[in-house]
Amino acid sequence: MNAEQVDDEMARVLGAFIAAEEAAVVVAPPRKQEEPRMPWPEEWFVRRDRFDLVACQRLWGEVLLSCLRGALGVSSSHEDYLTGKVDPAWIGSKDFFLVCDYAGVATEGLLACLDDPPRRAALMETLRYGNGKSPGR
Repeated sequence: MNAEQVDDEMARVLGAFIAAEEAAVVVAPPRKQEEPRMPWPEEWFVRRDRFDLVACQRLWGEVLLSCLRGALGVSSSHEDYLTGKVDPAWIGSKDFFLVCDYAGVATEGLLACLDDPPRRAALMETLRYGNGKSPGR
């Protein structure tokens, strides 16, 4: 066989393989018939813009702050009812890394801050008072 015949044979074999794979694909029925939803505009379900990303990052940032407050045992008196107890072992866990990623926070920098006692104290003060300053200062 020459090179042209080998190429033709390879194309035939690959064509038959692709045709067999396409025939094996099962197309699922549309889910709209199975799961009716409220008659809301379709763009509510397909619209994506940069403001969605910013809002999601802010939401996950608040989740991260709340979990850090709970894990470090830091809360101000008006937030005691909001901040639940979080196991301190959560810091550095898989979920910690996931929440940091969703919040857009550099996880390694945050862990380094938590490992350095002066920076950890400053972070805890920031978490307690929101801006790093106690109400009496």
